[in-house]
Order: sequence, then C-alpha cells, then structure tokens
Amino acid sequence: MFDVGSGNGERTIRIAAYFNIQPFNIHGLDNDNKRLIESHKRFIASKVDLEKGALPYKNEMFDLVICNQVLEHLKNFKEIINEIIRVTVKEGYIVIGIPNLAHLINRIYLLFGIQPMCIHLNSHHVRGYTHSSFLNLL
Repeated sequence: MFDVGSGNGERTIRIAAYFNIQPFNIHGLDNDNKRLIESHKRFIASKVDLEKGALPYKNEMFDLVICNQVLEHLKNFKEIINEIIRVTVKEGYIVIGIPNLAHLINRIYLLFGIQPMCIHLNSHHVRGYTHSSFLNLL
C-alpha cells in the first residue's frame, strides 16, 4: 500500500488495518517534516516534494495507492496522476479524493457571494475540480 500525502499516518494505518495490510508493507510520503516524524513511527515514510518530479518507486510496485486531498494543492497534478498510475500494478487500485467545487454548499456560497471553501483565497489549494471535469481529465 502507498499513501501519497500520508500526513502523520493515522488515516493510513486505519485504511491498512481495514485491508489487513501490515505496517512493513505500507509506504507513505509527505513534504512536512513534523508529520513525517509521526508517520515514520508507523510505516515506511519518505519526504517528497511532489512539485519536483517523479515518485521514488519502481514501476508497478503497489496494489493499492491512495491520494486523498492532495491533487488540489499541486500545479503539476497531471504528472503526479501519471506517476501514481506508473507505480500501481496492472490489476491494482487507485483511490483519489478531491474536494468537489460543484458541491451544493459551494453553490450556495457562490449564490451569496462567498468564496467556496475548497478554493478559499487563504488556503493552499491551487485549483478546484468538479466531479465531471475530473472524470474527463482521467
């Protein structure tokens, strides 16, 4: 299992436990040193700046790759999607989570002239996605 943006590792461990994946078979990456220290106590964790190139793993290395709430922070999201595909085995699974710009609450915010949370001006998000636009991208 590989978690792109594993944070402190708590969510990663819960998912792995659900699928009965042992910690020695879990890899994660993040760019935050404090979170990496915590996640490294739980599984194999690496520091990677996703804006600067390839994932440091061999082709077809993981059966399950999770990338939750990460792509909206990246300028080069297409490259990372391709890298995720590259490191996933042919019959493997990729789980991607992104905030939905077209969610009802965001539409209500726009109706009242309020900036939607998923593309809030003070957030680290660099883009917003709708469900259909992301499916078209894929």
